[in-house]
Parts: sequence; structure tokens; C-alpha cells
Amino acid sequence: MHPIIQKLPFELALKKQIEEKGLVKIFPKGTIILEEGEYLRHLPLLMDGRIRVYKIEPNLDREILMYYVKKGETCLMSIFSTFQNHKSKVNGITTENSTILLIPIHLVQEWQQKYSTWNSYLMSGIEERYQNLLQAFEAVSFHKIDQRLEAFLLEYAQDKDTLTIPFSHQELANELGTTRVVISRILKTMESQNKLSLHRGAVKLKKN
Repeated sequence: MHPIIQKLPFELALKKQIEEKGLVKIFPKGTIILEEGEYLRHLPLLMDGRIRVYKIEPNLDREILMYYVKKGETCLMSIFSTFQNHKSKVNGITTENSTILLIPIHLVQEWQQKYSTWNSYLMSGIEERYQNLLQAFEAVSFHKIDQRLEAFLLEYAQDKDTLTIPFSHQELANELGTTRVVISRILKTMESQNKLSLHRGAVKLKKN
């Protein structure tokens, strides 16, 4: 049995089903695995890496970050699309080299009725992503963009244990659902306050 499948929190019978009918694939960083307007053929379970789930707003010429899928998780919007056999309403791209377990969509509901651990896994994923969406909504509604940007930089630095945040101004704008011009203006202000230094394609935080 594949080592990744062995580590899944499911009973042996379900693991054997996954081994037989699932597919483990490695996707390089920057691979689009979900595309808005397309039908899903598989439900992705992220075994390693990270997936950025977002929507594109053509009228605003910007991206709206929905949430990140992290190791051991699946995608809320993919679950909904799978249940209803609807086209994907979001885009998903790997932000790191990622190992993904692909489950054929016709098995998702079948296993939910047959295996309690699979049902618990899906429900837990739905709750987690719902909380992510609430947090994103609260951030947009109650916090100014400069506060959100500083919080994003500090959180990334802490999560990755680095002072260098390898994002361009446009990429930061995509993360926060705003424009590059706004991000550039705020970063210039933060640089003048000696909070960070700006580099090509990156921002480096100053030590306190």
C-alpha cells in the first residue's frame, strides 16, 4: 500500500478502496488543478504542499482569495461541486510542489454513506473551510487594507520562519483582493517607517 494512503485516518477497508481506485500524483508549483467553469473529475485530497483557491473578478481586474488548502485537507468548493455535479466556481493553483490524492467523483457520495470516517473527514473539511471564509469576510469588512497587509506579512514570516516574503506587489494584491497600486503605496509607507525593505519580487521585514 502506498505510504501516503497508509497514513490516512480511515479504516483499512476504505484505505484498500483508495489504493485500488484513487490516484496519487505530484504537481509542480504553479500547476492549475481547479479551473472555474470546468467539471471536476476527481476530488483532490492534499497530502503534501499547498493549494491556493481563488476567484477571478474580471470587472475589477483582480483575484479574490478564498482560502488555502493545506496538508491533509481537501477543498470545500470541490466537495460542493462534486455533490451537485456542477462546474467548478473557483480556481485552484499549487503554491508549492504538491502531492495530491485524486478520488473519482462518483465515489465521494458512495463512500460517505458507506464509511463513517470518510463522512467525518468531509464534514470536518467543510467546517474548516467555512471558518476560513468567515475570517476572510471579517478581515475585509472590519480591517483596513494596511492592517491586513502587515498581518499577512507577519503571519507568513512566522509560518515560514523567515524575514523574506517572496511575493511581488501584484501577488500581494492578489492575496488581499486589492490593486498593485494600493499595495505599492502601503509598502512604501512601511519602508519609510523602517518596518521592511523592498526588493525585486520580495519584501524583507526588519528585525524588532
